[in-house]
Amino acid sequence: MIGSAFAHFRITAKLGQGGMGEVYRATDGRLQRDVAIKLLPESFCSDPERLARFQREAQLLASLNHPNIGQVYGLEEADGSRAIVLELIEGEDLSDRIARGALPVEQALQTALQIAEALEAAHERGIVHRDLKPANVRVTPDGVVKVLDFGLAKALEPTESQHDPTDSPTLTMAATQAGLILGTASYMSPEQAAGQAADRQADIWSFGVVLWEMLTGKRLFVGETVSHVLAAVLKDEPDYADLPAGTPPQLVRLIRRSLRKKPRQRLQAIGDARIVIEELLSGEQLDAGGDGAAASAPLAATGRSFWQPVAAALAVGALLTLGAVALTGGFSRSTPTPTIRASLDLPPTLELDAVDRAIALSPDGSQLALVATDTGTGIRQIYLRSLDNLESRPLAGTEGASYPFWSPDGSALGFFADVKLKRMDLAGGIVRTLCDAPAGRGAAWSRHGFIVFAPTADGALFQVSDEGGNPEPFTTLGLDAESHRLPHFLPDGRAIVYTHLAGPESTSFEADASSWEPVNVGTAVYSFRPDTGAARKVLDAETEAFYVEPGYLAYVQDSNLMLQPFDLDALEPTGEPRPIATNVQSDSYRMFLQLGVVAGGTLVYQEIPENSGVRLAWLDRRGEETPIPAEPLRLLHARVSPDGRRAAVEISDSQNERSVEQIDLERGIRNPINPPGTWAASPAWSPAGDRLAFETLVAGQFQLAVMGLRPGDEPVALTQQSGMGGQYPAGFTPDGQILFSRRSNVDKRGDLMIVDVSGGSQPTPFLADPSNDSHARLSPNGHWVVFATFPAGMDPLTGFQTVDGATLSISDYPTTGRWQITRPDADVRAWGWLSDQEVYWQNSEGRTLVVTITAREGGDPIIGTPQLLLDGRRFADEGSRIVDYSFARQQFLVVRRAGPVTRARLVVLSDWRVRQE
Repeated sequence: MIGSAFAHFRITAKLGQGGMGEVYRATDGRLQRDVAIKLLPESFCSDPERLARFQREAQLLASLNHPNIGQVYGLEEADGSRAIVLELIEGEDLSDRIARGALPVEQALQTALQIAEALEAAHERGIVHRDLKPANVRVTPDGVVKVLDFGLAKALEPTESQHDPTDSPTLTMAATQAGLILGTASYMSPEQAAGQAADRQADIWSFGVVLWEMLTGKRLFVGETVSHVLAAVLKDEPDYADLPAGTPPQLVRLIRRSLRKKPRQRLQAIGDARIVIEELLSGEQLDAGGDGAAASAPLAATGRSFWQPVAAALAVGALLTLGAVALTGGFSRSTPTPTIRASLDLPPTLELDAVDRAIALSPDGSQLALVATDTGTGIRQIYLRSLDNLESRPLAGTEGASYPFWSPDGSALGFFADVKLKRMDLAGGIVRTLCDAPAGRGAAWSRHGFIVFAPTADGALFQVSDEGGNPEPFTTLGLDAESHRLPHFLPDGRAIVYTHLAGPESTSFEADASSWEPVNVGTAVYSFRPDTGAARKVLDAETEAFYVEPGYLAYVQDSNLMLQPFDLDALEPTGEPRPIATNVQSDSYRMFLQLGVVAGGTLVYQEIPENSGVRLAWLDRRGEETPIPAEPLRLLHARVSPDGRRAAVEISDSQNERSVEQIDLERGIRNPINPPGTWAASPAWSPAGDRLAFETLVAGQFQLAVMGLRPGDEPVALTQQSGMGGQYPAGFTPDGQILFSRRSNVDKRGDLMIVDVSGGSQPTPFLADPSNDSHARLSPNGHWVVFATFPAGMDPLTGFQTVDGATLSISDYPTTGRWQITRPDADVRAWGWLSDQEVYWQNSEGRTLVVTITAREGGDPIIGTPQLLLDGRRFADEGSRIVDYSFARQQFLVVRRAGPVTRARLVVLSDWRVRQE
């Protein structure tokens, strides 16, 4: 072959031979550049089906353009042979480097970082390597790492359905190359070794194996035959004592997470590995020589010694600042105690829950319980974070948790999940259900062996043994209250302070297990003594209040954390409150604080995130994007007008207050819709674009309203409902109705309803069946409805953008048939119509799919196979997503993060307390 021609390439040297064919160096006669030519096996070239499929795969592989990926230039044919044209990369294979011995830790990390970046870029485009090994990694003379043969294992496999490991392209080589055969098997994931399909989790496993080999200089899984090696992959566990002394603990944990046998327990995204490695390389985690490691100074030490290491870190320029808070009036006029601040940032893959309180500080001030969602899996659970450790550890069994709280001795955590009140004993990780709690709104654990809790959003407080049992009333809901919630014990462990919401008489917990959010028409903090039954107002406050030693109530006013002197004997405030911190996150809707405080003086709170909002843009179906000249806004929901020139948007402020505005998409001008100071959400346009339907809140009642858009027009109420609301308009029907979603306050089931747009009539069911349906959208012609059906018991009206577990179905209007269009595990997040026959939706990875609906006269509609839109591109980056589709413009309305992503930031204060005179 040397000196011969292949198509317009001149072969100049042989570079190697492998299971995917012979590789030659060649000169491209057209572009005058050196390339690598990989001649494909004869068995491949003689299979038309495989060739056709490979052509499709090659187009996707050629789109990979990343500095750490060896690029595919194209597929060529000459004289009946086929070849892949590849980027020519000078340097040595990683396998050759490892053969000379283990890499120093820092060099291994630098190499692993570039491999991780390559895998991350490919995974974002839906491409899995499936054959990652040192022989497929090349290091150039200047240290750049190139991952080779990306995706070719899948492109070259015999059939799409065949996943026999012995048919891997690098396992079907000549028997004389047994070493390479065993090498390939050594890097296979357990699922590949078991003959199952490989996804990005398989690449993460292989990454862990390669990283192990770089650090140890030894292959992790070995055996006499392929079968022995595969058996070792399936059964053997690594001996982590084989890692070199001085390997950073964070790196050991990363390898452990990468090498878990079950994919669901494995590291979920290679980007997480990249972040850990970047932190190790940039955070002075390695020693000066690079061959060992020493952990950096911890952010905090356990218990009461917390702040000694923080003060030391402060002296060497850690991320801490030292300041003082000067407080006067009712406080000591002597020099105030210094306040030390520490910033605690969550891992990039975790998002702190913003719907309910997500922070609880252990009684000794050493550990944080945080409710957070893993952005890779979508799972919300409790994470435990010791303040002397940078790692946040998930607690299995706490999925779906909210309002965590600690036992008085710090040995257990309580929380709400699955409409129950639960506890976890941390020593054994055992979770026990204590009692029913349809929609918990806070709890406190007494040192006398019982828990006081708010089981719903619209009732009194109850108590239950901390071992479980039947709840008993603790407070009495008077005629002036909608809800008692967010209790906190005072030092005697019997009296409490709690949040009292004013309003009309509400049903009791026993009589009605409904859960809704009352209107905040009057919020105050009350105290209660169970021995006397006496309840009294102690503060007019818009948030809950925590008791703080040695005699204060802490609450938030205008984003400032206030300390109010408090007399424990009289249970009444004394003196004037003073601010001790600013920019503290709270929720004016549910009245909770993202805050934890303990008697020892440690205080942790979430700062209000700096949110630059999102910007709007048009995106056509080819993927071309056009910015919209509107200012950044905090957008929750948007609907494009029928003419494509305006959008009705639901926006929120930093305190979760919501309103509806109209935006001119050509000029960016914003105009409010609902009256100032009122609450409004979920707008939908009339077919003529002259009216909007939306949900609003008037005099304590949620209403579905319709409003004209001419000056002076006022909202007209079509429905009225006490309770949590959630009346989401789907659209205006051709016969003068409005189709909307509504949840029953009795059984929490979602229903699709219709009501006459002119008002004056009661709403009637659209689908008269017991299914739990919600979030409907009408097709442009009004003859089809797409909606979500949720599993029994799941609240259908929480988390519009995150509705895991929903199944999409369609119905014809007005004849009300029902046809399922996705599987229950389809992982749908948001959906709508592209035309009268096309439904689109997004999944958790941010990809958009579409399915075609074909009507049949007198028969069920034909539902097509889902297809990827936008070439499979993702909208998974934080703050970016599709929000609607314009039929007039044939474009998606999308939002993009307007500025740098600002994540939840926790601030820790110590020695911040002040003394009374």
